[in-house]
Amino acid sequence: MEGCPYRDLHIIELEGIPEDPKRYFGNHLLGMWVEEGFSFLFLTTFNSFKLEQFLKDQAGISLLDLHVIDYDAWQGGLRLSPVKVDKLVFYPYWIKYSPSDGETEIPFDPGLVFGSGQHPTTRHCLELLLGFSKENRLKSVIDLGTGTGILSLAAAALGATHVLAVDTNPLCVETALRNVIRNGWQGQIEVRRIPAQRVRPDHRVDLIMANLPPEVIFFLLEDSHFEEVNAWIISGLYRSSFQSAVSLLEKKGYRIFETREGESVWYTILAGLIDNI
Repeated sequence: MEGCPYRDLHIIELEGIPEDPKRYFGNHLLGMWVEEGFSFLFLTTFNSFKLEQFLKDQAGISLLDLHVIDYDAWQGGLRLSPVKVDKLVFYPYWIKYSPSDGETEIPFDPGLVFGSGQHPTTRHCLELLLGFSKENRLKSVIDLGTGTGILSLAAAALGATHVLAVDTNPLCVETALRNVIRNGWQGQIEVRRIPAQRVRPDHRVDLIMANLPPEVIFFLLEDSHFEEVNAWIISGLYRSSFQSAVSLLEKKGYRIFETREGESVWYTILAGLIDNI
């Protein structure tokens, strides 16, 4: 059994995006998060000499701060455990798990990105996806903002023949791809680095899952490139944006089938076109 690769996380916060940090930090580098011109290097340990050399060689890169955080704290103060949604069981690959009869095991690496299954938005998306799959055959599915790829893994486990999983962050894409390979679903799940707003479906899509900021969700619902979509699972909505999303979906001809509320903060919607599902 492999052990957990994440203990204390040593984080280098930078302005700018460095080139080839693995050359300097080797296997101590767990990954690099990139966002709006800033980057965060996650390492198993600091080495002052290597950090000094790294910064010296990187033109236009500025050190902003150094952090050390426990992995459980990074995961919101929760020790990761198996997440069960009906017959599907997701668990970190380093945890020993004995499945019950009829359960489908999905070991995965929660890594350093969103999508461990513990957050209510992820769990609600999983619940609505499973319920939707019981009444509708899944062929083409798109997962926008895939994170760890957990929703795409669930769709593949439920029989989807082609899942497109996209994210803008390279660390998310790396993590999702590792999880696809770990479960042997390379033939069903395609992982791409691309903004959700630039996805261009070239055929009718059975289901789009989007656990994203509200402003991105509203953009997608208004975008003509997403007209040929039978159903949506939308999450990441706040109370203030939930009703606006419901109104926009109904204006587009969708019926609201189910909603979920988590912690009185997070809202998730399942909506579909009656004639196409």
